[in-house]
Amino acid sequence: MAEERNPSVSPRRKPFLIGLGVLLVLAATITTFLLQGGGDGPVKRALRGEGGSIGDGVAEPATPPFQFQTTKRVLVPTSRGHLRRREKIASKRVSAVAAGLLSDFYAEAFLDPVNWQHARYADAFSIFSSGAVRQARARETVLTAGPDAAARFEQILPVSGRLITRILLDRTGKPALIESVVRFKAMGVGPEPATLRSDGRFLFKRQDGRWKVVSFLVTRNDTRSEAG
Repeated sequence: MAEERNPSVSPRRKPFLIGLGVLLVLAATITTFLLQGGGDGPVKRALRGEGGSIGDGVAEPATPPFQFQTTKRVLVPTSRGHLRRREKIASKRVSAVAAGLLSDFYAEAFLDPVNWQHARYADAFSIFSSGAVRQARARETVLTAGPDAAARFEQILPVSGRLITRILLDRTGKPALIESVVRFKAMGVGPEPATLRSDGRFLFKRQDGRWKVVSFLVTRNDTRSEAG
């Protein structure tokens, strides 16, 4: 008479199935943590279907690319003598840093749909020093697309951005202050189409190892366009 075999899982497969069960429990625990109390990072938002392609397949609108074009750079020494090559290289480097910071600022303040559609411009103001940020926030209407941009526009697209930089060197030839003069233009498309124009002067100073805007003067000269 043939011996009946026990249909239970073989000893070799038991560790594998136990490990698989542990992984499934761990994955469920991590998902619960992310959705209930594990911060509000991109993974959690994606699992909820917010701002990503994991949930409902609808991604947040992208920010149009923008970069200021430096048309002129002026070095202002405070000591006599010719500028050395290393001083010119250092000045060129900090000029590029200022241009990059201002490009990011205008992109956050005018072009990022997540910001202007919700009138949330906190990320833009990170360019300002602790002493200047309060004044910047008080002038949000001038420095950004404004609190009513979502009602007026469906898109904001960059048109042009030009920048002139003046760099004040200290007595050792190192950059001490940066003055950036900018002209920015963008086109708002929607129910109330308009050309957005911003002319500004930004004074940068190095604080805690980073260049920050310590003073500014910005004016706006927007013009309404006919809806097409």
